[in-house]
Amino acid sequence: MKTRAGTPGPADLFAVAHNAFELRKLVQFARARGLEHTVLGRGSNVVIADAGIRGLLIQDRAEGIEIIDGTLVAEAGVPMARAATASQVAGLSGLEFGLAIPGTVGGAVWANAGAHDSTTDAVLREARVLTADGSEGQLTPGELELGYRDSRLKRGGLPAEIVLGATFQLESASAEAIKGRLEEIKHWRQEHQPLGTPSAGSWFRNPLPESAGALIERAGLKGLRIGGVSVSEKHANFLVNDRKGSATDLRRLADRVRAVVRRTLVAGALEQAGAQSVVWDGRNDTGNIVADAERLPFEDNSFDCVTIGFGLRNVTDKAAALRSMYRVLKPGGHLLVLEFSTPTLPGLKPIYDAYSFRVLPLLGRVVAGDEASYRYLAESIRMHPDQETLLAMLKDAGFAQARYHNLSGGIVALHRGYKV
Repeated sequence: MKTRAGTPGPADLFAVAHNAFELRKLVQFARARGLEHTVLGRGSNVVIADAGIRGLLIQDRAEGIEIIDGTLVAEAGVPMARAATASQVAGLSGLEFGLAIPGTVGGAVWANAGAHDSTTDAVLREARVLTADGSEGQLTPGELELGYRDSRLKRGGLPAEIVLGATFQLESASAEAIKGRLEEIKHWRQEHQPLGTPSAGSWFRNPLPESAGALIERAGLKGLRIGGVSVSEKHANFLVNDRKGSATDLRRLADRVRAVVRRTLVAGALEQAGAQSVVWDGRNDTGNIVADAERLPFEDNSFDCVTIGFGLRNVTDKAAALRSMYRVLKPGGHLLVLEFSTPTLPGLKPIYDAYSFRVLPLLGRVVAGDEASYRYLAESIRMHPDQETLLAMLKDAGFAQARYHNLSGGIVALHRGYKV
């Protein structure tokens, strides 16, 4: 399946669902056999890795659409642009923004898509969903937990809930007035977006109140190229595949853009504070960001590995920090926590306690002239959860295959967990 990003989308198995019945049966078939499966619409806001998708890839081409008592009822595979034009013909207003959404109704519900100051949740009455147990249900926007480019469908477990269709509550209006609004949106897109070049649409979510495109442009990244892809000269939040680039090219370019913008923001903040700042030349992705471990300022699924060494014990809400680390990890990524722990070697604990509470503060007073800080060090170590307690905290945060390895007789322990 070729995506709109212009990259191929290989899969082990591929099937097309032409209506909601076929989609439901294909998903039930895969679930009954324990077969990995992925449902996509038109591939408009997705990039499939060069290695492809394991298991069954189902393309949803269910495109049934009806107008019923001031509502538009559409199957999940209906393109949002078609939903916008169908509602215009019926003299119903509210879905005009759909003309600017390159995806389908199912994707719009899944991501709470929006454009031109309108969002899906503003007009969605309910979504028809195939639930984890195989039954069908109707979910309201509140039950879907729709937020900015987010829904509970993004955060659900396995098997995933799958959108089969949606009902939009619209308002009566002049068909000509609606048509005029659609023309305005059409001309705006033609003027501001690189519509003729393969892309996955707007790449980064807007870090409100500013737009991602404005931040990228301010960092001077328009035209930046890696391999066959580049940052659009027309709209900086579009990564365009203008030279037959790969998914790996897109990933590398996105990572570079993200890193440069962050460095630019940090440098600007330092300058405003009157501090010295180092201008990053963009030749590598190394750098430092000072952040709150309980609320890491990174997008979901950003990193392959997160590590924290001798720092977790100083975090006020350790559970919140672990959840934050889990959030920013990519599926398959892992966390490493190196921290002081509880001695397990027989006879070591009394000796270690004597050193920690008697010798260490004394050394601090003699060498550094600061006994209190070294006493705090010992006390913070004792207050930190032991190996088994921290292991349980990792599991509670969502980490799978969590385990630990004692070092120096348990004085230090290395905990590891995976995001699946």
